[in-house]
Amino acid sequence: MYIVPGEVTPGRDGAPHVPGIRTGRYSKKRSLLLVTAGVPNELPMEPHTVDETMSIMILQSVEAAADFARTRKIAADLPELRALAQSIVDEFAVNR
Repeated sequence: MYIVPGEVTPGRDGAPHVPGIRTGRYSKKRSLLLVTAGVPNELPMEPHTVDETMSIMILQSVEAAADFARTRKIAADLPELRALAQSIVDEFAVNR
């Protein structure tokens, strides 16, 4: 989940409610973890800047999920998720 500043989910100052990346709810039954990412309020809306920022946030989100999994002894690593995230980041790079 990405929290974008503005009229959709504004805080009192218009900034996202969630700064940075953090893990949230985990469903053991469904093996699902919610990772939230607050998109920077001052992000320039130039395509390459947005792509770079989203790429960084995707990789940081996967790292947060991997840390959560390691800490909770759910998994030692998440290679499939890392590969998926990297393919998305690579696609952003190709489309620049």
